[in-house]
Order: sequence, then C-alpha cells, then structure tokens
Amino acid sequence: MKLRAALLFVYCLAVASPAVATQGSGVAARGANDSRSGAVVFEKVRPSLVTLRNALVSTGERSTLGSAFAVDRQGRAITNYHVVAEHALRPERYALEYESASGPWRRAQVLAIDVVHDLAVVQLEQFAGGPIPLFAGPSKPSMRLGEPIFSLGNPLDLGFTVTAGTYSGMVRGGHGATVHFTGALNAGMSGGPALNARGDLVGVNVSRMADGEQVSFLVPIEHAQDLYRRATAEPAIDLRKVREVIASQIGSEQARISALALGRTWTAGAGRALSVPEMLDDAVECAAQDNDQGRFSMPYEFRSLQCAMRNMIYVDEGFYASGVVYASHVLRAKTLNTVQLFRAADRVAKSELLGLRSRHYGRQVCTESFIDLRGRPGRAVVCAQAFRELQGLYEIEVRVISQNGESEVTVSRLALNGFTWDNGMALVSRYMDWMR
Repeated sequence: MKLRAALLFVYCLAVASPAVATQGSGVAARGANDSRSGAVVFEKVRPSLVTLRNALVSTGERSTLGSAFAVDRQGRAITNYHVVAEHALRPERYALEYESASGPWRRAQVLAIDVVHDLAVVQLEQFAGGPIPLFAGPSKPSMRLGEPIFSLGNPLDLGFTVTAGTYSGMVRGGHGATVHFTGALNAGMSGGPALNARGDLVGVNVSRMADGEQVSFLVPIEHAQDLYRRATAEPAIDLRKVREVIASQIGSEQARISALALGRTWTAGAGRALSVPEMLDDAVECAAQDNDQGRFSMPYEFRSLQCAMRNMIYVDEGFYASGVVYASHVLRAKTLNTVQLFRAADRVAKSELLGLRSRHYGRQVCTESFIDLRGRPGRAVVCAQAFRELQGLYEIEVRVISQNGESEVTVSRLALNGFTWDNGMALVSRYMDWMR
C-alpha cells in the first residue's frame, strides 16, 4: 500500500558504480531526428564540457561521477547539486575533481548551491577550455511542443555524447516546473547542458523517470542563471556551514509551500469517492488502490487514495526533504467484528507511520488523543522527529482512525517532511479542522 511506485518518481543521474570505460573524445548522436543539428551543437558546446567526480581522499578512487559545463572564461561551471553533494557535505572524505577533453584530472571548488532546483556552481581550477555563454539566449526560451532538444553529458563514463530528443512541455512539481525532455538521459549525464537547435541553452540535465522510457527532465536554464548571478556576487560557500545553507533553503521552500496550502480553501475534490483535501492543487499526483480484484487477500474490503508531491529535494544519498503526502484508506469488514476491524485499521495506520530510522533523523515522539469528527468517534496520533543535521526541520505526521459505522473504518493521514515546527503544526491543525 505504498504510493511511491504509482507516482512520478525519478532517478538522479550521477554514476555511482565503477567506471566501465575511459573517457572518450568523440560524439555519438542519439535519436537521429536531426543528426546534422546535433553535430553542430556538439561542436559548439564540446570545449565547455567536463566530467566531475567525487574521489575518496584516502585512495584517490572515484565514488560518483557526473557532468558539468563551463559558462565563463574564469572557469565557473554549472552542474547539479546532487553531483557535488558528497564533497559538499563531507569534504574531508571526498575531493571534487574535473576532467576536460584535453587535460588531466584537476581540482574543482563548490561556489554556490541551490538544493531546491538541484543546481550548483563550481570553480574549475586551471580551466583551459572554452565556455558556453550562459546569457546568450533568452532566460525562458520559447519552445514549441515537438521542437528538438539536444542533451549532452558523459553517460556511464563512456565519453561525451549528444542525445537528440524533443520538448514535451513543462511539468509542474512541488518545487517548481521542470522541462519534460522526451529523450534518453543516462547515469553520468547529470549536470550536462541541454540546448535547442538554435544553440540556446534551455536546461540542465537532472533526472529521468525510474520506470519510463525516454521520460527525462531538465532544470530550466533560468534557475542556473539566477544561481550564477549569486555565485559571482557573493563569497564562495563555506562548506563547514553547508548544512546551515541547505536548511535555510529548504526552510524557505517549505514556508512557500505552507503559505500556498494555508492560503487556500481545502475541498474534498469533486467526484472522488474517498475524501482527501485538495491542499496543493496540481503540485501533487494521486493514485488509488483497492482489493476488489483479489490482488490482496484480506478479511475486509479495502479502498485507498494517496496523494504526494511529485518531487522532493535531494539532500544526500537516500535522504530527501520537503515533501507532502496525504491519504485516505477505507476498510469495510467482511468477516471481522468491530474490535477486529479496528485492530486491522490500527495495523494499517502503524505500517505507514514513517518513524524514519537513519543517521539523518532523531528519535520519533508521538502523542495520542481522542477526537470528535462530526459526531463520529476518532483517535488521532501525531508523531514528529527532528532532522539531526538540518536544524529547525522536522518530519511530522498525523494519523486519524475514525468509525463510519459498525462495519466501516477510515484511516486518514498527513505526512510533512522537512517542515519547521510552526508551519508543520499549522498544517496539522488545519488538517484536523478540515476533518472535523
């Protein structure tokens, strides 16, 4: 009864396995809708392209690998935050290095990060290549559906290639829109540039859909431009304080999400048999489940509707933040009595109370209370646990079990990841009021 497999879920594209080949200097034109244009784009961009890797300080061997592209003569380059995260979070363990077409591995430095849009600006030491101008084209290039896009990167450390694909519109997520690129993005291409046939930068490679075919996503180039302006106007980020910067950026984003949700009227959604609040509009994706088709052998009928934000913010390997999930599960007894049905509902509730156990979270603390829901008895459990390294942020959940009649029980849930205590509890309070 998990939602992840049913909703939009993407993989970041940094390589985390041993190298399968040495870096090449050629180009493979993929998806040959316009190989001639692809060749022109590659020749224009190739001098700016570099491979980035996080290398273990103790051995010099690489841990992860991605792509980047230089955007000025001083050697500043754009990439994804998740490409440089190991070094940024643990510089004493991982060194950040780059390799260009003609040079050896050299040092790189993180100048600025934007975890909300998964971007970073890095300084390439002794860079001798040629940059691709970041501001030569419009900040929001006008694109038509089906228009060619050429994505460049170093897939699986096989050498830089061009992947030809098409523009398929903008996809709205919980943290802003991304460019839907119908083309193949593979591990190692994270942080590489994407251009249209005119040679204008349109985005930065970031992810692909885990179970899709050629369903890929780009960070709009305007966010890279914004971060570059900040990187050139402010001192380089002090990696000793990088977690404070990350917490501040996530804090600003959750404040925006909270204001959006609290500032609108929550409705149950027209035509829905199950009741969940429409609190974030089309920034979420919903999926339904039941056991009518015999997929689940249970002594009760089960219907479920779960909604989640389309994307979360990458912080570290296996650690994402700033997400919202809300759900409603209805259990109708077949052979169970009332006590047995409530026990079954309690098991459903406990199975989804996250209680995340990892080095990133503190101990979960829960409180329980009995409430009245429009004349129906209910039991509410509110749980919270703090982020260990991102001070001021919490994982907060509320779970409500309510009786609809002798043979039917509803389990309702709201889960907030990466929220401040005040904003999280304001949303919990609003959720409880909505249920009442």
